[in-house]
Amino acid sequence: MFADWITADLVTHRGKALCGDSYIGIVWERDVTLKIEIGVLKEVVEVSNANHPCLALRK
Repeated sequence: MFADWITADLVTHRGKALCGDSYIGIVWERDVTLKIEIGVLKEVVEVSNANHPCLALRK
């Protein structure tokens, strides 16, 4: 079904959980953003969380 009423950035995650707690939530290896305009996927952006500040707290 064509969902032409949707214009949004949908964020999901990939990989294993790196760290997290009830305050910051869970930080995954990568965040994936799906940019949708008028029901059409325009762009997929994948960002690594390898340098996320919570990782420094674990060391």
